[in-house]
Amino acid sequence: MERIAVTQTLVHIHKSMPSLTQEEQEFIARFVFRTGDMELTHKLLEELTEPGVEPERVFQKFALFMEKVSPLAEQLEGLLIALEQYRIQQDRTIKLLESILLGNQAVKAAQLEEQRKKMEKKEQQEREEKEEEHVGRNSAGGTDYKSRL
Repeated sequence: MERIAVTQTLVHIHKSMPSLTQEEQEFIARFVFRTGDMELTHKLLEELTEPGVEPERVFQKFALFMEKVSPLAEQLEGLLIALEQYRIQQDRTIKLLESILLGNQAVKAAQLEEQRKKMEKKEQQEREEKEEEHVGRNSAGGTDYKSRL
């Protein structure tokens, strides 16, 4: 459950609060991971985004709500949060690349269609030229006919 809450919170932060520093984002993610309390998390986000607020004071205030963990558990927690941040960034990058590729495919499709039309036009002209070459004269009546060659 905590991982889902962390993911949702990080996605929300990336979309609506891009001005938060990496340190602030990590504190918020740790807070969500340890407490699992979304109401307190929203209160934390509100206080961090207030104008003229000192993030360190907010961190100290909300750190009281988090239970203390061993240094090893804290490192593992940090690793999990970093992995989740990378996964979110990877998803965003994939979506960006996908949109670029789709746009590129549309351009390529238009270019291929244009080339196809040019080739059809060229083939039509070549057929017309061949038809003109194959038209011969009948020596007896002087009428034109198409060659059967």
